[in-house]
Amino acid sequence: MSVKSKKIREIRQARGRRLAEARTKRGLTQEALARRIKSRKTSGTLSASAISLFERGRTGFTTTIAKRVAKAVRVDVNWLMKEAA
Repeated sequence: MSVKSKKIREIRQARGRRLAEARTKRGLTQEALARRIKSRKTSGTLSASAISLFERGRTGFTTTIAKRVAKAVRVDVNWLMKEAA
């Protein structure tokens, strides 16, 4: 694994930990968070399995999804997306 890909993975994992922390502080399950985001009148959907992948650092956020997730768990999007934990 290259140094760059290792750094990207670490950033994704840190973002995932912050999402899991914010979600649990709000008392939401992954399913409940997915339902909360799906209920909005915005394009696209987000499943509980996608949230799980984000939280484990397996995949990254797009800006659009990050904004929707941050709004749903009531945190600042910049806090959620920052690189350092």
